[in-house]
Amino acid sequence: MDQLYRSDRFFMETGTISSRFYEDLQKALVERNLDGTLVYKLSEREGNYYVVALSTNKEAEKFSEILREFGFTRVKIAADSEVNNYLIDLGEQKDEVNKQIQAVDNEIIDFKKYLEDLYIYQAYIINCRKKEASSENFLKTRQMNIVEGYVPSDKSEEFKADLNQILGDKYILDVIPAQKDDPNVPIILKNNKLVEPYENVVETYALPKYSELDPTSIVAPFYTIFTGFMIGDLGYGLLGVIAILLALKLKDFPKDTQKTLKLFLRISISACVFGFIFGSVFGGIIDVPFGWIDTTTDINELIVMSLVIGGVSLFFALGVKGYMAIRDGRFDGVIFDVLSWYMAVGGAIALVLTKNPIAKYIMIAGMIMIVLFAGRAIKSWPGRLASGAYELYGITSWIGDFVSFLRLMALVLSGGFVAYSVNLIVKMMAGSGIGGLIGGIIIFVVFQLFNMFLSYLSAYVHSLRLIYVEMFNKFYEGGGIKFREMTEDTNNINIIRRGEK
Repeated sequence: MDQLYRSDRFFMETGTISSRFYEDLQKALVERNLDGTLVYKLSEREGNYYVVALSTNKEAEKFSEILREFGFTRVKIAADSEVNNYLIDLGEQKDEVNKQIQAVDNEIIDFKKYLEDLYIYQAYIINCRKKEASSENFLKTRQMNIVEGYVPSDKSEEFKADLNQILGDKYILDVIPAQKDDPNVPIILKNNKLVEPYENVVETYALPKYSELDPTSIVAPFYTIFTGFMIGDLGYGLLGVIAILLALKLKDFPKDTQKTLKLFLRISISACVFGFIFGSVFGGIIDVPFGWIDTTTDINELIVMSLVIGGVSLFFALGVKGYMAIRDGRFDGVIFDVLSWYMAVGGAIALVLTKNPIAKYIMIAGMIMIVLFAGRAIKSWPGRLASGAYELYGITSWIGDFVSFLRLMALVLSGGFVAYSVNLIVKMMAGSGIGGLIGGIIIFVVFQLFNMFLSYLSAYVHSLRLIYVEMFNKFYEGGGIKFREMTEDTNNINIIRRGEK
C-alpha cells in the first residue's frame, strides 16, 4: 500500500465518503470532464462508503479539490506489506498484547491484599490535607503563631490538658463562651443513641442557629409516626427490620451510612406497629386475628386519624415556639404569638365540632389579640393593625396544613391497594396448575418488593415535607453553620474519638 501511495505513475487515496454524496461525486467527475479519474466503492458501513480514489498525475490537483468538496475523509492504510499478511500479523500481535494485559491484570489483583492499608493511608492523606488547608488561616509572626477557632464546650478542659502536655508553659490560651446570637458559631448536634439517627432529617433541611433549639428530639417521634402510618404494613416492616439488622451485623458502614440505616430501622419498626393496627400483612395476603382499622373500608376512621395526628403535630410545634419564648424571657411572645393562635385556631376547631358559643368567643378573642399585638414591634397603630391583620390572614395557611396531613391516609391507601391488586393476580394464577403457581410466586416476590420500595420512598419524602413545611414553619428557622473538624471520618475509615464507644 505504501508503494501505491507513493507511485510516480498515478495519484491514489483511500478513505470514506457519505453515501448521500457518492452519486453526486460521480456525476461531478463526468460533468467536469475528469476522464482520468475513478472512485471505486469497496464496502459500506453506517451510512458511509469506503472507497479507493484514483487519477492521473495531471488531474490529481483538481481531483483532490472535488473529493474535499463532497466530504471525502482520508483514511490511510498503514500496511508495510500486503494487506492480508499485515492483518494476520496484527492478529498475532493482538493475541500477544492480550496476554500481556492479562498478566498485568493478575498482578494488579495480587495487590488487593494491600487495599485496606491503602484506604487507611488515603484517610491519613485526606486529613493531612485538611490540616494544611486549615493552617493557612493561622496568623504567623517570627515569634509566635496565633490560632483562633471553636472547641466544643464539653471538650474545653480536655483541650487545655492536651495543650499543657504538649506545649508546657509556651502558650497563652483564652477561652471565651460563644455568644448566643453570634451567627458564626458552628453547630454540632448531640443527641442520645435513640434520637441520633434523626439528625439526618434535620441536617437535610438546615442546622439550627446557636440561639435556636435543636429540633432533633422533636422530629424523632413525629417523623416515626408519619412514616409508619404511610407504610402501614406489618410484612413490609418486618422485612425492613430483618434486612437492616442483617446489614448492620454483617458489614461495617461509614458512620453516616449507619445513621441512615438506623433511621430506616426505626421507620420499619413503626411500620410494624401500624401494620398491626391496620391488620395488614403484604396487603392482606394472610388473614390475621388482629387489626382494628381496615384500610380498604374504614376510610372515615383513617381521615380522622390523619387529622388528629396533624392537629397534635401542629399544636405541639406551636408549643415549642412558646417554650423558646419562655426560655429567652419573652413572655409577651408567649401570650401574643402563641396563646393567641391556640385560641384562634383551637376555638375555630372546637366551634366546628361542638357548635358551642364559648368556643366562638375564644376564637374571636384570639383573633382580636392577633390583630392588636402581632405587629407590636411597629410604633404607629395603623401600621400595627395592618401588620396584625396580615398575620391573621395567615390563619388560612392552617387549613392547608391540616389538609396536608391527609397524605398520611392517601399513601397508606395507595400502597395497600397496590399490594391487594398484586395478591388478586397471584391468587388467580395460583389456581391454574404448577406453572401458574411458580409464576404467581415470582410475581408476588417481585411486585411486593417493588411496592415496598415505593412505600418506603414515598413515606420518607412526604414525611420530610410534613416536618419541613407544616411543622418547622411554626418555630424553626435554621441556617446554622456545620462544625468542621480538622480531622474527619472518611468513606472507609471511622475515627474513634476519646470517650466514644
